[in-house]
Amino acid sequence: MNSKGAMSATHAMEPDSPPRRTLLAAGLLAAVVAGASARAQQAPAKPAPNPAPPTARLVDQMPAPGPARPYQFPAVATRTLANGIQVFVISDHREAAVTAALVLPDAGAVHDPPGLAGVAQLTASLLTQGTATRSAQQIAQAIDFVGGSLSAYARDDDTTAVLTVLKKDTGLGMDLLSDIVLHPSFPPQELERQRQQALSGLRVDYADGGYLASAAFARVVYGSSPYGLPDDGTPQSVARISRDDIERFRQANYAPGHALLAFAGDLTPEEGFAAAEKYFGVWQAAHPAPAPPAAPSATSGLHLLVIDQPDAVQTQIRIGRPGVARNSPDYVPLLVANRIFGGGYNSLLNTAVRLRGGLTYGANSAFQSERFAGHFVAATFTRTEETVPAVSMVVDLIGKMAAGQVTDADLEFARDYLVGVYPIQTETPEQVATRVLTVAEYGLPADENQNYPSRVAAVTLGAVKQMARRYFDAKDLDIVLAGNAAGFRDALKRAFPGAVYEEVPASQLDLLAPGLRRAAAVVPAPTPASLEQGRIALATALDAAGGKAMAGVKNVQATEAGQVSSAQGSLAIDETYQVAYPDRFHSDFTAMGQTLKQIYDGENGWMVSTQGSAQLPPNLVTSIRRRVLLAEGIGVYQAAAAGKMQAQWLGEEQVQGQTLVALEWNSEAGPVKLYLDPQTHLVVGANYVAVTGAGAVDTTELWSDFRTIDGAKLPFHLVAYQAGAKFMEVTVKDLKLNTTVDPALFAAPHP
Repeated sequence: MNSKGAMSATHAMEPDSPPRRTLLAAGLLAAVVAGASARAQQAPAKPAPNPAPPTARLVDQMPAPGPARPYQFPAVATRTLANGIQVFVISDHREAAVTAALVLPDAGAVHDPPGLAGVAQLTASLLTQGTATRSAQQIAQAIDFVGGSLSAYARDDDTTAVLTVLKKDTGLGMDLLSDIVLHPSFPPQELERQRQQALSGLRVDYADGGYLASAAFARVVYGSSPYGLPDDGTPQSVARISRDDIERFRQANYAPGHALLAFAGDLTPEEGFAAAEKYFGVWQAAHPAPAPPAAPSATSGLHLLVIDQPDAVQTQIRIGRPGVARNSPDYVPLLVANRIFGGGYNSLLNTAVRLRGGLTYGANSAFQSERFAGHFVAATFTRTEETVPAVSMVVDLIGKMAAGQVTDADLEFARDYLVGVYPIQTETPEQVATRVLTVAEYGLPADENQNYPSRVAAVTLGAVKQMARRYFDAKDLDIVLAGNAAGFRDALKRAFPGAVYEEVPASQLDLLAPGLRRAAAVVPAPTPASLEQGRIALATALDAAGGKAMAGVKNVQATEAGQVSSAQGSLAIDETYQVAYPDRFHSDFTAMGQTLKQIYDGENGWMVSTQGSAQLPPNLVTSIRRRVLLAEGIGVYQAAAAGKMQAQWLGEEQVQGQTLVALEWNSEAGPVKLYLDPQTHLVVGANYVAVTGAGAVDTTELWSDFRTIDGAKLPFHLVAYQAGAKFMEVTVKDLKLNTTVDPALFAAPHP
């Protein structure tokens, strides 16, 4: 998701830049590594003063700004094609390059079909991955050969495709741009690759308290409006998006009637209009403008939502309320007001929370404005034990802002900064094109870009105070926190006794659910008949797997190799592990040249890396317990042989194209659905909700390539799926049973 309450406030008032999100390599254990690394980092202490040398002369104020330099926004020529596309040309002959940007205002994420959040983004990401006449490789090679760039992305309000080439290659570039928009083929293999990248990014995001806080804040502040839904979807929604869903979205929302096309760079208006006509004039696809999405309701009172991450050492804080749409007359004075409050390093918010309070490394605020709605958010983070003081300080500062505690000096600095930085933000052809398209898309006055500096300079102290009274009311706020609730829950309730308080475990967070909480799976209540049928099925499975040979396994040692999906593609992994039954485990897991050890002594677990060792939180200990039970299926069979499990028969179920028999087992590591092959009667897989540092994810394992080792039939191949999409594939390279195992392997690591 392009986190709507994110920490970065750069250009937050203007939705004119592509979405950004850091995508890291992800995997079942790689995500654990990322989570452990985050937990190992302590929150910032109060910054220490930086002593100056004795001979230095310190000045207690910033240098005065220099005189304002005149700036004139470039001239814009415009024309509308017969099919409705509005074309804009901004000539700039300083460099022999051309940028072309096409905006589809009806193809934003707010028009994702219900339950399929992420369709707009996935559709946009596939535009460059193949057309009716070009493969993804041919498109990439063609644009790379001329040193250009071609990309497409979707935001809440629109989908945008952007081309940049040298002037001499404008024809080739426009041919590519029109081809990906008018003739995308959405190849199935590219869809799966893009899906895996999206899921990999989401797995990392769900381990990030900042992402969860921002995503949940958007849901809270926008309520049922689609502006509150994650535009990159959820693991569940992305996994179920089909090629037909993508094609339907394109046919319904990609049309020339409301499209906007801007050229900026080394071309004349007539050259731009001619290129638009040649490459997009033939586009004929009519559809009515979709209805505007619902606007959020006004926030009433204080609402506290806590996302509980028991292993977090920091708390991510988002505080805000509904704001204004981009075409609101309050937009410019609010831009100035926000620059004073939290729109920069020396703002009131950052000065108080970071510089004076020493509670964080950064605090900022933004009014993020879309076409039909917007919101205000103040964002920061702090140590768990400082959560309540930090929240109270931000709320208090919002209240002081609303009370008009703003000076002429604050106003002058904010205006000078915004006017002075405007030319820098309008230097490149793409920046100029984006501003021109913003005016057209959001229905702003035609002279908006020309008059922007003078409008900012004309904002008065009275106007800022009026905006503050209207939009900074501290009595009506949505407050979202992501962190270890046990460390601040009681103090938070005491500090805000009149607030409505809600708490959702991170493992149960569902960003698409009305109450943000995942609905529990509906499993029929067990009956004597279903339990007896399950017992018979397990007994039959035990016999098929080797009977006494399987029940007599004391330990297993295995070496595996495989791949996990990551944002960068397939990531190679290796693992050697030992299990000493009934409950001890040791693993050496290697990925990207780094080795991670996991140790479990039957009660406690530890993680050991090059950074040191750390005791695992309860949710990860539960994951290791489940690993012991499911490893090669041995723990399942042993529990059945010992009469220590009850599993009810659920009947046949379709699992990744196979018809399998499902049994529901309430194991000591939580509910597990076991899958049995109706032909061989062997246990061939399992389904469970994995609660790890990467969040809660529906996970399915399927086992195959069974071989007999010392009389026991064991799987040598595993494929794991998360949220329905393939995530990991592993092959057993070596497996030994009942060897001599050193008990020290399972002991707590030395500090």
